[in-house]
Amino acid sequence: MSSVVRQETAVFLFSILHGAVLTILYDILRALRRSVRHSLAVLSLEDFFYWMLAGLLTFGLAFQEMDGVIRGYAAAGMLLGFLLYHFTLSSGFVTVLSTLFRGIARVLRRIAALRFHKKG
Repeated sequence: MSSVVRQETAVFLFSILHGAVLTILYDILRALRRSVRHSLAVLSLEDFFYWMLAGLLTFGLAFQEMDGVIRGYAAAGMLLGFLLYHFTLSSGFVTVLSTLFRGIARVLRRIAALRFHKKG
């Protein structure tokens, strides 16, 4: 196998991982949103920062691994990574993370209530 084919294969596999990681990051937001009520303004800010991060990470992938050239197989790899993760692990990950976030929020509310009660 030539070094070019090896490099292109590595980029494709990394693109699959990249698509899965971007989806995992968004699932973290989904779990947080299920656990704690958010205003529309906060939701919008979260989405804005997510997409800024996703764009920067994707630009970094294109710049570092593909010399700044967007390649169709890399986009297909990102889509494949998204699909593989989304239809296998995503639901369980969001459920577990939501439960964890709700538990943390509950503990923080109790701590805040204790502190407020002591001061009052």
